[in-house]
Amino acid sequence: MTALVSQLKTCFPSPSAKDQEEYAPKSWLKRCHMYTKGFGVLYMILYFAHALIPLFVYFVQRALLQYPDAEQIMPFYQLEPWEFRKSWLLYPTYFHQSLAGYTATCGSIAGDLMIFAVVLQVIMHYERLAKVLREFKIQALNEPNGLNEDLKKLQSLVANHIDILRLTDVMNEVFGIPLLLNFIVSALLVCLVGFQLTVDFNPEYFCKQVLLLTSVLFEVYLLCSFSQMLIDASENVGHAAYDMDWLGSDKRFKKILIYISMRAQKPVCLKATIFLDLSLSTMSIFLGMTYKFFGALRTMYQ
Repeated sequence: MTALVSQLKTCFPSPSAKDQEEYAPKSWLKRCHMYTKGFGVLYMILYFAHALIPLFVYFVQRALLQYPDAEQIMPFYQLEPWEFRKSWLLYPTYFHQSLAGYTATCGSIAGDLMIFAVVLQVIMHYERLAKVLREFKIQALNEPNGLNEDLKKLQSLVANHIDILRLTDVMNEVFGIPLLLNFIVSALLVCLVGFQLTVDFNPEYFCKQVLLLTSVLFEVYLLCSFSQMLIDASENVGHAAYDMDWLGSDKRFKKILIYISMRAQKPVCLKATIFLDLSLSTMSIFLGMTYKFFGALRTMYQ
């Protein structure tokens, strides 16, 4: 993680007007805020639903409906080493579980937001590289030393492309195992929560279960969507090399462009180690796999 952050700082554009125009970091920051705030709000709604619904249900049963046997339940799990029902231990136990749930929710949000921010920054670098290639002006026919200037500028772009590829490798090295575990746990959650919804309908828990299912599916979709944007941005570098005005350039210049295009034909993406390459097609694979497990559970239950 330290190496990743250090490399991100090295590649980040300087405050100069030229870099700000080429990279447009403010627009990417705005886009990042749009994704991260929406994702964070959804998970906080999920947390408060789990934390407050048991209190609301108990209040309705006890104060409004006046049930004498209204049950006091915890927000997340009911197993405690002491008896908390109808005791003062209810309040510290409830607070402890709520605090633990809040900490876990913030940790989950922070981990995913880190992935989103890093991927968007890598995409920003690819988009800038494609933009500079498309707007490249050949000077070989206009200036005496234009050929050398063209080669020097193109070589700097190739070096920048290599730096971005290395940054992508470091990113996948850092996030590979967390992504794999995320997909395994998400598949189990979707399968088990869906199974519970179809087997035992409980109005008290229905809202929480639907929110949990929605949050997990939205998280998986965002990860696959960001990886697809990364694939498209890395492929766009090859398209930009072809679209630029290269007809009047030197053979050496054209050969370098061929190398850029050949490397861009191997798009980069988020990798859950060696087992899974994320893209939008991965989302359909994920849904198909969880549905198969769901069908198997239903068959065993029946």
